[in-house]
Amino acid sequence: MHLFPFDPWLGVEPILLDGTMIRPALDDSIKQDAIKYLPETNLPSLLHSDGSPVVEVNSFITFLRSDGVSLASAGHYARDLQVFARYLRDARSKSLLDASSADVGKYRSLRLEGPGELRLSGSSWKRTSAALTRFYQWAASEDAGLISVAPKTRFRRDGAVAEDTIRMIPLEDYVLFRDQGLLGGGYANGITHRRNPMRDAAFAELLVTTGVRLEEGASLLIGELPTTNARVFHGCRSTMIDLPARITKGRKPRSVPFPRRVASNFIDAYIREERSQLVDRWRRAGGVRTMRQPLIGTLAGGQRVLIKGERRPRSLATLRIDERRNLLLLPGSGAPLESAQPAALWLAQDGQALTPAAWQSIFRRTSKKLSEDMGWDLHVSPHTLRHTFAVYWLTHLVKAEVMRLDDRSVPDRTEEIYMKVVSDPLRRVQRWLGHASVLTTEKYLTYLDEAFEIVDQAAEALDSRLMGFF
Repeated sequence: MHLFPFDPWLGVEPILLDGTMIRPALDDSIKQDAIKYLPETNLPSLLHSDGSPVVEVNSFITFLRSDGVSLASAGHYARDLQVFARYLRDARSKSLLDASSADVGKYRSLRLEGPGELRLSGSSWKRTSAALTRFYQWAASEDAGLISVAPKTRFRRDGAVAEDTIRMIPLEDYVLFRDQGLLGGGYANGITHRRNPMRDAAFAELLVTTGVRLEEGASLLIGELPTTNARVFHGCRSTMIDLPARITKGRKPRSVPFPRRVASNFIDAYIREERSQLVDRWRRAGGVRTMRQPLIGTLAGGQRVLIKGERRPRSLATLRIDERRNLLLLPGSGAPLESAQPAALWLAQDGQALTPAAWQSIFRRTSKKLSEDMGWDLHVSPHTLRHTFAVYWLTHLVKAEVMRLDDRSVPDRTEEIYMKVVSDPLRRVQRWLGHASVLTTEKYLTYLDEAFEIVDQAAEALDSRLMGFF
């Protein structure tokens, strides 16, 4: 069983053998029509050793994407299922759809207590368990109907083996990472000749000030973030920006705070200086001709785009992530193709849209180099900045509620105090992060800066309120 990223265009491009074409490329009109029906590029796909598809897993991965799971997470699920399928085949002589609760239990014991080379960390097993649970729930669902009853995939002590995976950094460390690492602030042996420092710093600022996930931020289009002079900023330091359901986890739209400072100091500067140069370089290198599956369109006003060959404009919010990556915008109707530019906000050196994997690599290399220069470890990933956003805002909102509570002259009931001090900030941050359950957000409470001071202030405020009842 083998795992591959799906590439639909390998099947439509010409096949050459020793310089001789043995199969021509498909006609452009057929390609344009085919894009509507083919799976998205880089979708994880499993094949048996004989080359036939593992239908149940591939169908499940397609379902995950339709349900808002990122390509990266879908790939992790596919790999976890691939390894479990090999175990079932080699150790239990079974297929995925024949697995029992006992099979899953034996596999759990092997991965948590077996030989060192097979053993998983608690957090890795938690992810594997989630993949198995979701796969078998889907397989037993009415829509899939592949099995009658799902095997047991969760065990009583799974919570105990799962490790804490929250990684956040103090804001002072983030500023150091941004200024000295991403912007190349000038260590003697540091990163001083970065190709696109404004782009990298702008992306980091977006993550740490909005809390968006990596794939969500990487999928934004030019014009989806307001500029410094946008009307929404009139008299305000920040505004709320909308993330369309097509790019969010769980396919649920949400709004997140976006500071004017980030627009003026980072996003606008990147677009004006570096992005314009990347677009020019892309055009000189061939522009549209360098794209394997371009989706060419013209903005039609009101955040809509008219795609070439289609009769009616589409809302930008309805575009899939792969369509966003391949979208090229013409400056107007009838404009030559040479004037097109990529619609993606974040561009790589070749003018193509930067992938989440590329962003991970940028953060990893920067952390490594900066750590070497400073002589101490500083590990910053895109997800670290999402955690940092959550902890910072919970700290700020809880402290603000404590101060407001302390200023009130009318005693509250105990449950009202709790709702104001803890529950209200939790639910606000939950909405910003896009968590389905507030329980997921609650884990950040453990990491609040000055947590003991906050608890003491809350306890003092609570005592003063309760004194009024005696």
